[in-house]
Amino acid sequence: MSNSSHDLGHCGDLTLLSQLPSEGASIAEPARRLGVSSPTAHQWVHELAVLDVVTVEPHPSSARSRLVRLTESGHRRRRRLRSSWPDWNPPSPIASAPPP
Repeated sequence: MSNSSHDLGHCGDLTLLSQLPSEGASIAEPARRLGVSSPTAHQWVHELAVLDVVTVEPHPSSARSRLVRLTESGHRRRRRLRSSWPDWNPPSPIASAPPP
């Protein structure tokens, strides 16, 4: 799938995008918050990483966990979504917490 063929149209991608705090979160955190399985959250993160909307990097406090952060492009897309859909009222972003 090329970047041009996928413009964050998948509801899961949009939901995950709305839930990532600016400082990042482990993949498990939005999965728990959104009530989806870990494999589903991993797929959404992968789709967003391919689009350069998020980065996935080692978690600074846990070798077993990965930290997902919005890229500058991801922040711009989230702002665009919020301004394009004034009635869009996703849950507040999760608070960043240390991994389990």
